[in-house]
Amino acid sequence: MADRVVGYEFLRDSLSLSAFAPDVTARAGGVTRKNTFGDSILAVPVHVAPASDDPLEHLLFALKHEQLNLQIAILALQKIPAAAVAREFIAKPTSWYARQACYLWELANGTTLTGLPAARGPYGVLFSPDKFLTAAS
Repeated sequence: MADRVVGYEFLRDSLSLSAFAPDVTARAGGVTRKNTFGDSILAVPVHVAPASDDPLEHLLFALKHEQLNLQIAILALQKIPAAAVAREFIAKPTSWYARQACYLWELANGTTLTGLPAARGPYGVLFSPDKFLTAAS
């Protein structure tokens, strides 16, 4: 079985967030491809998991591989510096996950990130209508 907690649960624990534990915990190690075990473990290969303890790296991993956990994402982004989120976006302006992080950072902090280039790439859906109750777009 996997051995290192990553993603939302890593953020909740390492940043001491007052959030509910995610229903599914992502863990790295012991598998060769992404796999679920029961209803509570998402196992990912070590090479897919964040290589460091950087909270932004774990958030980007979670946005890509775990179901959106808005509570943990917002609380974590309140502790992640604007400069870190901006650097990620500048380095990868076509990344859907970097754009999500920027948008959620602005919501979490009630302010706009400034000095960023225009976003490039296709638009995506942050709240999947299959998983969230949303209004028609």
